[in-house]
Amino acid sequence: MKEKRDIQLYISDMLQAIDEVNEFVTDIPNAEALVSNKEKYKAVLMNFIILGEASRNIFEEVRINHPEVEWKDVMNMRNKLVHEYFGVDNQVVWDAIKKNFPELKEILSRIQNNLK
Repeated sequence: MKEKRDIQLYISDMLQAIDEVNEFVTDIPNAEALVSNKEKYKAVLMNFIILGEASRNIFEEVRINHPEVEWKDVMNMRNKLVHEYFGVDNQVVWDAIKKNFPELKEILSRIQNNLK
């Protein structure tokens, strides 16, 4: 039987995935350098998958109350990585890390604090 998880655990999973990605890319200057480091690149992609999978489990009510999160984009990125891994645009991945993750982390932290 599948274990039922609390929404806070999914939010924590998402925050942890963001933190791990940020840690992996600390010394990486751009998308090309990330791709050339196979271990870090695959670790980053796995964390994107975790982000998307966890976001699918966020209750609809929370998603509706927090439209500032592009929930569908997070889920779609996961689907693209899992089902169309051969067509991944590495610059899109890099831009998401550098441009979207800081705000996403801030919003998820706020949601997590409101759920306590």
